[in-house]
Amino acid sequence: MKAKILLSFILLLALQLHAQIVIDINDLPIAGDVQISVKVDSVQALTLSPGSAGANVLWDFSNLLPCCNGLQNSYDTLTWLLPAITPYYSDFPLSNLAYKKDCYTEHSHVTHQDEEYCNYTYCIKNNNCVLLYGYYKTDVKIYDKMRFIFPLMQYGDTLQDDARLIYYSSNDTAKVMYIQSISVADGWGTVITPLDTSAALRVQTTEIIYDSMYVNSVGSLLSTTDSNYYYHWFTKTLGFPVLQIFKSSLHQENQY
Repeated sequence: MKAKILLSFILLLALQLHAQIVIDINDLPIAGDVQISVKVDSVQALTLSPGSAGANVLWDFSNLLPCCNGLQNSYDTLTWLLPAITPYYSDFPLSNLAYKKDCYTEHSHVTHQDEEYCNYTYCIKNNNCVLLYGYYKTDVKIYDKMRFIFPLMQYGDTLQDDARLIYYSSNDTAKVMYIQSISVADGWGTVITPLDTSAALRVQTTEIIYDSMYVNSVGSLLSTTDSNYYYHWFTKTLGFPVLQIFKSSLHQENQY
C-alpha cells in the first residue's frame, strides 16, 4: 500500500509539473521582492538556442554556466520598491511600483557618510500587466507612451505594443525612440535551469526600434533596428521570469 501511495504521489507531481499554467495578477511583482539574476557566460550565449515552441515542451538549460569568473561575480540584483520611498518619485507621479539596480556605495564629503547610488526604473502596475513608465540614470526619462514589461498572457495569446520615448529635448530639437513589438505566448511546459525545474509559460517578443530626430517639428529617421528579441519563461508566484534570453534595448545590452 505504501508503495502504491508513493507511486501515485510521484505521478501526480509529474502531471502537475507539466500542466499548462496561467499567469495571473498574483504572479506580478510586488514591492519588497528582490530579483537575483545570474548572468550567463557570453560564449554560451552566442550559440544558445531558445528551443521549440508548442505545448508541453521541455526546455533544458541545465548546463548553463555563469559568467564573470564565478557565480558570485555573475549576480545581478534588482529590488522592487514603493515609488514614494525613492529619490525621484516626484518626477514619476503616476508610478505605483519601481525598482532599483546597478547600485554602488560612495563616501559623501558633504554628509561624511557612505551614500548609496542606484539606477531607478518606474512602472505602473494594473490588473493586466506591469508597464514601463520611465527611468532615472543620469537624468529623468519618461515614456509618453508606455511599454509592457510583464504582460499577463495565456498560451496562444498575441499582444502588440507601441511605445514612444523622447530621450533628448531642447528648444528646437527632439530625439525620439519609437518601439514596436509583438509578443506571442508561444509555448508552455517545463524549463530546467541549473537552479531548479519549473512549469513555465514562454513569451517570445520581437522588437523594431525607429530612432528619429525632429528639428523645428520636421522629422527625419536616424536608424532602424529590427533584430531585437526577447524570450521570457514565466512561472507561478515568482514575480519575474525564471529565465530570460534577449538581445534588446529594454535591457540596454546587445548580447544575450
